[in-house]
Amino acid sequence: MKKLTKEEKIEQSMQVIHDLRVTPFLPIAKIQKNSKLYKDFVKNNNILERKTAWGKIQIRNRLLTQYHNDVFNGIMALKKKKIFLLKNGNVAIFFSLYKLTKQMELEWGNLTKKNLIDTILEITDTSITRWNNQMDLLEIYRIIQDAKYSNKLDLFGIVIPKDFIEYFLKEITIDFPKTYKKIRKKVKGRGEGLIKAIINFFITQQENQKIGLIKLLETIGYPIESERQVRNAKTILNTNIELLKEFNIEYNKKTKILNYIKKLDDIKFLPPAK
Repeated sequence: MKKLTKEEKIEQSMQVIHDLRVTPFLPIAKIQKNSKLYKDFVKNNNILERKTAWGKIQIRNRLLTQYHNDVFNGIMALKKKKIFLLKNGNVAIFFSLYKLTKQMELEWGNLTKKNLIDTILEITDTSITRWNNQMDLLEIYRIIQDAKYSNKLDLFGIVIPKDFIEYFLKEITIDFPKTYKKIRKKVKGRGEGLIKAIINFFITQQENQKIGLIKLLETIGYPIESERQVRNAKTILNTNIELLKEFNIEYNKKTKILNYIKKLDDIKFLPPAK
């Protein structure tokens, strides 16, 4: 892989591979405040910690969902030619909220605007600590440090902090604009959070990557404390077998094994920057 400049790396990437494999974004579409997950999070001083074969992650202050992930990916897909490297090491990104709505295939209106603004501010509130699979501390960062919106100009500005940018530049990142649009268009309805998380996990892998269902659910943070939760996950996968095939993922109902059979055409891995 060819070495990139900082500007090229930021402009051409959507996410860090680690953030899709051991993701801060839970495999659900919406947080239910009466759920055990949310109650445990509040009881633990607004901290969620997960450990997998790929590493450990700790999320503080907010629980992030696949909708937060959709919004962040939408911003990163829109950002080309609209990024500014600041002298203090931070990066500023500017974008139109209307264009983000269209990028995400949402209906433009006041409720959509409010939901998007609230979601971006929730990401801003969230702090992440990450360890690798040897339990060496990798990073402590916020994805977004600050966010401001001008209703008059329909212009949103976010500041991505230096800590996250340094992490972003030194790690392998991924670009998947066509797959992102396809996920937004096709993955909808019951269980969409789980299906999106599964697709996001597999697109970071090499082809012919196999993993058992339970191990995958543990990795992406899907709750499996009860038989009911496991049955629910199986039902969601059983009803989305053909959809997963569109992303080159095969699910065997009998063996409960998922196989990423071939890398999607638009997936691009980017090396650390110079």
